[in-house]
Amino acid sequence: MKINNNVWSYVKNTFRPYSSSFKGLTTSNGIIKNNQEIVNLLGNHYEKHFEQPIHDINNPYHIECINTYKEIENGPNLPLQNIEYDEVLKQWKNLA
Repeated sequence: MKINNNVWSYVKNTFRPYSSSFKGLTTSNGIIKNNQEIVNLLGNHYEKHFEQPIHDINNPYHIECINTYKEIENGPNLPLQNIEYDEVLKQWKNLA
């Protein structure tokens, strides 16, 4: 490395002062350019990540997890204590 460990002297200059314009969303039906259609399509696509999960009521492990979650959810709201760095380091050294 050069003086002061300048990693940027090894990086290829690929940064540009501009970004390309957004010309639409490419789908299997073609390119969508209407802003509202793009928002609706992306909203419908990512909405599944925020839905309630579907559990298998015949799976004992799922039932156990759901019950444990409900116990934690309905339990008291306990404040978390601050942990000092020295405590973390001591625990880490005990594991190693």
